[in-house]
Amino acid sequence: MGPLPTPLTLQRVHGLDATATGWVIAPMMIGLGIGASASAWLGRYPWTRWAGWLPISVGLGLALVNHIVIVVVGLALVGLGAGFVLPLALIDIQGAAATERLGQAGGLVQFGRTAGAAAGIPALSLWLLCGLHIGVTAIFITLIVAATAGLLLNLVDRRSS
Repeated sequence: MGPLPTPLTLQRVHGLDATATGWVIAPMMIGLGIGASASAWLGRYPWTRWAGWLPISVGLGLALVNHIVIVVVGLALVGLGAGFVLPLALIDIQGAAATERLGQAGGLVQFGRTAGAAAGIPALSLWLLCGLHIGVTAIFITLIVAATAGLLLNLVDRRSS
């Protein structure tokens, strides 16, 4: 799933119709697949834990630029980073769990993602009460701060270096 305001931004701010919005979001979905595949190959290296957060942070910043090509590149980076980070988080959590608790650990990861989306989307949508342009910008800035926090926390974690 991409950043909450992406379709709204593309349709209302950039003036795209629903079909064009889907085509612009497609590179993000392709990036998710490529990132997940890359994490399978590179997941054994500790630097991959923080390296996945970098394209997310940069991509969200690029998605704020008012040029559609740069937005597409930014969304592709977000997808690449998210595809990279999400499977590694699951692997790390299951690696920390006892063998008889692997299913519970995986279920808790999915529950956390679902609960985060269930709480985060309405919370971020409150920014839209400020108006469309201000709200969308504030949502992206909030997501940039969160992604940068993920990057910094992974850089500080001694196990990730």
